[in-house]
Amino acid sequence: RCWREVYASVPLGGDRTALEGFIDLVFEEEDGTLTIVDYKTDRIPTDGSLEDAAALYRPQLGAYTAAAERATGRRVGKAVLVFARRAFEGRLTTTRPR
Repeated sequence: RCWREVYASVPLGGDRTALEGFIDLVFEEEDGTLTIVDYKTDRIPTDGSLEDAAALYRPQLGAYTAAAERATGRRVGKAVLVFARRAFEGRLTTTRPR
């Protein structure tokens, strides 16, 4: 099963502070864990590192992971970034944040 454009909200502390966003894609693995996919359209220079680009989004993936686990009671096994411009150009397309 998969779900697209899933609303996510994570409390940041206090009564009224939250981080909100939309997870581009969530799908269920055979073992029951969830995988989160977030598409990015950043323009990364040809000599740029995908790892450096991915580092900017690790906090966002962490928040999405926390929100998905809290909402579903299920474990997120992977959170993946897909850099769409790199995919279109035929170069490395995904990175798995640590």
